[in-house]
Amino acid sequence: HNAAPFRGRLTIPTLFKAFWFTFVVLVPVGCALSARVRRTLRKLIPILPLWIAPLFLVNQLVAELTGGHVGVELGETGFAVLFVLVAYAVYIDASQPSARRSEVKSPQVAQSGSASS
Repeated sequence: HNAAPFRGRLTIPTLFKAFWFTFVVLVPVGCALSARVRRTLRKLIPILPLWIAPLFLVNQLVAELTGGHVGVELGETGFAVLFVLVAYAVYIDASQPSARRSEVKSPQVAQSGSASS
């Protein structure tokens, strides 16, 4: 009864697009632009590398440009492969020592930090 304003607009595909766009595009961009956002979100969710975002955007674009059933299938297959890549990126990040996990801003910081230890 409270969902009446969303009827017809709040579909599973729409929710999925909102999820991946937020998790894969907005969060990494926000974290790249703000250290405060990065510190806050890092405690709650894994932060994906920024380079993954364009892959998702291209996949969505190809699926929409292709259209029809073929476009849906291409999009679904692309998202499945891309989320395997996301899982691998999260695994690699989680396997690093906590001092180096997504907190390192540049290679020079990493080198100077490891030289002192």
